[in-house]
Amino acid sequence: ALLGFTEDQLNLVCLNSATRDLDEFKLFSRAMHVYTEADRVLTFKTVCETSASLPRLGKLMNQSHVSCRDAYECSHPALDRLVAVLQKHAYGARLTGAGWGGCAVALMKAEALKDCLV
Repeated sequence: ALLGFTEDQLNLVCLNSATRDLDEFKLFSRAMHVYTEADRVLTFKTVCETSASLPRLGKLMNQSHVSCRDAYECSHPALDRLVAVLQKHAYGARLTGAGWGGCAVALMKAEALKDCLV
């Protein structure tokens, strides 16, 4: 009513088949992911330009994966398992691409790769 739309008009203009039947949108957690991810990207850039500390970069990647998984909910259990294996042998790892079962990227020494192969 505040927007001057009927519920049907609002559904038609603002929602689609993927969102029409949702009970909640989780806007706060999604926004927090976006803001904290932006901060991690800037921090990652700064670390690369200053110290290039691989452990620090890995920690940022691990934090990014947790945020993607928990706050943005764009991961998949199989991808989470892959990232967990990589994190045991790498400085850090996270999902990449669009998520929802996509790919993982890891920051690791080349010799550690053989320990990840299953």
